[in-house]
Amino acid sequence: MARSITKLLLATTVTATLLSACASSPAEAHRVHAVGVSVNVLPVGHRTVVVGKKRYFVHNGVYYRGQGRNFRVVAAPVGLRVATLPAGFVAVNLNGTRYYRHGNTYYRSGQKGFVVVKRPRGARVVVG
Repeated sequence: MARSITKLLLATTVTATLLSACASSPAEAHRVHAVGVSVNVLPVGHRTVVVGKKRYFVHNGVYYRGQGRNFRVVAAPVGLRVATLPAGFVAVNLNGTRYYRHGNTYYRSGQKGFVVVKRPRGARVVVG
């Protein structure tokens, strides 16, 4: 009976340890999209971009900046040029102009791709 309890406790401890490790894994980091949220690891497959003198990390349209040992989700830098739009974007027409939206980031078609622009007047803020 004591062996059974020991095995059960060991299995429970291992499971809890694995679950807590998954919460801070690169696979979890890509799920965080809210500006201001801090993560301790960047998603696998992220890219580094430099705008002005600031370094950003980006993965599927989510932008991060280093903050100590962590990374904080930030708004996309206005003026950044990208070759392709992130997966899940939607096309919207506002004030007679075509924009492409991913979360709360707006893009306009430009030379050799797309440019991050300020949120247009009248555009809704996406929550969640």
